[in-house]
Amino acid sequence: MLVVANTVRTAQRVFQELAPDPADEDAILLHSRFRLRDRARIEKLILRRHPERKPGDPARRAGGLTVSTQVLEVSLCLDYDRGASEIAPVEAIAQRAGRVNRRGRHPDGAVELRVHAVESHRPYDEGAIDAALLALGEWDGKLLTEEATADWLNRAYATPWGEEWAARARESRDGFSDVFLKFTAPFGDRSEFARGLEENFDTAEVLLRSDLPEYRETLSGRNGDPMLAAELLIPVSLRQRAILRPEFNPGLGVWLTDAPYSPRTGLEISPPAERDTIL
Repeated sequence: MLVVANTVRTAQRVFQELAPDPADEDAILLHSRFRLRDRARIEKLILRRHPERKPGDPARRAGGLTVSTQVLEVSLCLDYDRGASEIAPVEAIAQRAGRVNRRGRHPDGAVELRVHAVESHRPYDEGAIDAALLALGEWDGKLLTEEATADWLNRAYATPWGEEWAARARESRDGFSDVFLKFTAPFGDRSEFARGLEENFDTAEVLLRSDLPEYRETLSGRNGDPMLAAELLIPVSLRQRAILRPEFNPGLGVWLTDAPYSPRTGLEISPPAERDTIL
């Protein structure tokens, strides 16, 4: 069973409700607010447990529950027997549906994917959710095919919201190209643009204070490896970093936090930080 939530906080809450026992190894939570090392471990576990079904596979495979956010929509080739999702933009719904009975090889034939309403459109644009509701509401709901998803997209992006989104996307594309890609000295120092990239992509990273000794040793020890050290970092949005109020370590160039963290459920952030969080 796959359950996809729109925010990390909702995913964490649903996971705790459905799998309250920390010893339950059949339930897995995946979102962006894990150490990169922990997330890689979780993704490998999910891929091993829920691979794409092959012709002739038995109807019943190893069971289990995965609760996730949209991080599961990209790069992971998975195949679940049933699914449930919060309403989201149509392309997100299509991606989530693509992880359930992925190639239609389930012995039961078509299987069920339920899409649930939400109390708030956040973290998405309200227009995107309204467009998705329109597209899904005009669909017969019988069998999800590539033609059906194309129809969803056509209907959603034909709305005033879709036309406005397309205009904003073109403007953002051209602005990014002008600022970051057009330069005359290809080997010149571009570090002054680092903050602009961070703001444009709304991404930052924090380090658990308890991981500081390991991070320092892995980064600059005798066999220092910056790539391995980076596996201890936890991605957050800029707004979340501000709410965490971390301490900046200028020597290492990292933000340190004492926020609660579990390798099973990830980094905990107070509810106000979740409002604008997708992943």
